[in-house]
Amino acid sequence: MILDNVVILEGRLVNDPKLYSTSNGKSKVFCSVACGYGDYVEFISFTAWDKVAENLAAFTKKGSEVLIKGHLKNKNKDVNGRTEYYLEVYADEIKFIGSKKKEEEKPLEIPDDLVNSDDLPF
Repeated sequence: MILDNVVILEGRLVNDPKLYSTSNGKSKVFCSVACGYGDYVEFISFTAWDKVAENLAAFTKKGSEVLIKGHLKNKNKDVNGRTEYYLEVYADEIKFIGSKKKEEEKPLEIPDDLVNSDDLPF
């Protein structure tokens, strides 16, 4: 039996992706995506690395609709002498699937002088 650690998220970016560079030169973006079901919305944080991070920062902004395929990573941190555990989503692939708002898409405008009524078949 093969057990896979796969996470798939679809939603809109909650903030503008900000590209960071680690001390060893790797690119990193830490961002959140709003995913909803009915009236309920969940804000899920994720981390993207290297080329995925660079493309995310270059081609998206707050409100961009994305599809994220990644995996969960178990992490821990020390808080007041106590170890706290949490899961982090690591984005392996990100697809840009929509524009920020449908209203931003302008309908195709054809200048009046481009179409001659004599050329129409009806």
